[in-house]
Amino acid sequence: MSKNRGQGPMTPQSVSTLVRAHLSGHAPVRRALPVPLQDDVDTCVEPEIELDSGYYERGTAARSRDHKVLEDLTDVFDEIEARTDALLQDLMGMLEGL
Repeated sequence: MSKNRGQGPMTPQSVSTLVRAHLSGHAPVRRALPVPLQDDVDTCVEPEIELDSGYYERGTAARSRDHKVLEDLTDVFDEIEARTDALLQDLMGMLEGL
């Protein structure tokens, strides 16, 4: 079984192998990773951030503006879906005629 260390998602075969090993009781025993000792235990204090008074108003205005700009997007997607369905039907008709 391959090890997955920062190499992206596991393949279906790897997941299947791991599940079978656990279900059969033959899963590999993992040892706990050692925790490095921390000699210096300084705490970091985050600086206080103060937002300007127009922060929330600008955010609300931006969401409102974007909502108006994007409200027709559903109609565009519906039209794309209708065209796709029509193309698929045409393609299926041509394939059936072969």
